[in-house]
Amino acid sequence: MSIVEFLPLGFAFLIGACVGSFLNVCIYRLPREISLLEPRSYCTNCGAFIPWHSNIPLVSWLLLRGRAPCCGARFSMRYWWVELLTATMFSASVWYFGPVAGAVYALFFSFLIVAFFTDVDFMIIPDGVNFGATGFAFLSSILMPSLHDVAGAWDAAVKSATGAIVGAGSLLVIARLGTWMLKKDAMGMGDVKLMLAVGAMVGWKGALYTIGVGAIVGTIMGLATVVIQRKRLGAGIAIPFGPALIIASGLWLTGGREWWERYFENFDFFAV
Repeated sequence: MSIVEFLPLGFAFLIGACVGSFLNVCIYRLPREISLLEPRSYCTNCGAFIPWHSNIPLVSWLLLRGRAPCCGARFSMRYWWVELLTATMFSASVWYFGPVAGAVYALFFSFLIVAFFTDVDFMIIPDGVNFGATGFAFLSSILMPSLHDVAGAWDAAVKSATGAIVGAGSLLVIARLGTWMLKKDAMGMGDVKLMLAVGAMVGWKGALYTIGVGAIVGTIMGLATVVIQRKRLGAGIAIPFGPALIIASGLWLTGGREWWERYFENFDFFAV
């Protein structure tokens, strides 16, 4: 790859690192209902404000060796990993989808990164994240119909809305059935609202794929949790489903769609 070809990827990586730093703020503040605007970045241990030169994405955590510059308290390395994940995702999206579509998907998955970690930490996905992602997906579909392989804004809007309805509606039915069978809440409504956003971005076929593959991913994650925590199945272990859905939606965009086409190529109704 020449330097000219590398420049957009490098630029996307830098932008992604900065976005990742902001996502860390969202992940910490949104579940705690703290404003994203005020106060500015502060130490969660002593409350002192963090100067800009101690808040440089990817760099500052390494230079400070994971400690706050004010009181020396340790910061989780996950802050650094979220910045790296976001930076890599931005760069990979531009490489895989091209600069315009790549930017759209990168920004969409920025919402989902917040959803992923808030669900892991608190078993909730803030409505602001879900509805913000849904609005972004719907608006992006109208402005860029090629995301849904159509030429007109109206057709793209219909596909986006259909995907949102099918995604959320299907998961709602599954949640209600699970609650009826288990006699307790089987799934949070945050997951259902998440599928509004995913369906709006990937369409109804992508939404069904996400739910099906997400169930497989979620099962694997659940079994891994049982093994790691050395607990028996059903011993009060709560497994967030949002991360599995997010992983599955990423798989749809990076190969799952082609798998669908090959698998259902003889069925016109299911062909993409």
